[in-house]
Amino acid sequence: MTRYLGFGHSHIVAVAKGAYALQAKEQANAGTPAEASFHYLYDAPFHPAWLEAEQRETAGRLNGAILDKLLSAAPQFVVLSVGGNEHNVLSFSAQDRPYDFILSEEPDAPLCANAEIIPESAIRETLHGWMKDKIAILDALSRASAAPCMLISPPPPLPRAHVLAHPGELVRLGVDSLQIAPEHLRAKMWHLQTRIYEKICADINVAFIPVPPEFIDENGMLTAEACGNDATHANEIFGEAVMQHALRAAETLSK
Repeated sequence: MTRYLGFGHSHIVAVAKGAYALQAKEQANAGTPAEASFHYLYDAPFHPAWLEAEQRETAGRLNGAILDKLLSAAPQFVVLSVGGNEHNVLSFSAQDRPYDFILSEEPDAPLCANAEIIPESAIRETLHGWMKDKIAILDALSRASAAPCMLISPPPPLPRAHVLAHPGELVRLGVDSLQIAPEHLRAKMWHLQTRIYEKICADINVAFIPVPPEFIDENGMLTAEACGNDATHANEIFGEAVMQHALRAAETLSK
C-alpha cells in the first residue's frame, strides 16, 4: 500500500478530488489503491502555515499541526499545490494603460496593440514578489518532510468564455467581467510563473509535475473539459490526470 499526504491552497481541491477518484476506481477493480490524505492550508489548524520571522526562532518555520501530520502519517511522498493564482491576480484585469511583455521562450507570441512593452525580467520579479510567501511555505514543507515532495503545477488560465459564464471568482479578485485582459497575455503570465516554480523546485529538491499538454489549448488556456465551476480553478478531470502523472513520478522519487 502506497501512502501519501497532500497539502496546498485552493488548487489542491481539484488534485484531491482526482486522487480520491483514482482510489475509488482501483478499489472497484479490486486493485491495491494508493491511500491519500489531503489538507487545505487555509483550514484553521494549519493557518498560518508558515510562521513569521520573529516567531521562527522558538516555534519553527512550519505550523505545528503540519509538522504533526508529516510525522504521524509517515508518508512515502508528499504532494503539494502551493499558491498558483498569482498569475491570475497580476494579469486578469485589463489595464487603463495596456501593457505586455515578450516571453523569451516564445518571442513571436502576439502582443497587445498599443501596449507598453515591459521587460520580461520586470514581470518575473513582480511575480516572484507576489509568490514570496508561498515559496517560503514550499521551502519549509520540503525541509520538514522526511519523505520526498512534489509540486503540482497550477492549471493554465481559464478561457474568457468560461470566465464570463462563471464570474463569481472575479468579484473576489476585484475584476470587472467586461475588462478581462487578453488571453495571450494571461497565458504568458502563467507560463512565466510556471518557469519560476520549476526553477525553485530544482533548487530545493522538489519534483515538479507539469500540466499534461492535452489540457492546454491552442491559445495557452485550460481546455474546456478541465475547467472548474469558477473563473480560476480546474476540476476533478484535471486533478485525476495530474495525479496519475504524480503517482508514476513517485516511483522514482528520492529524498
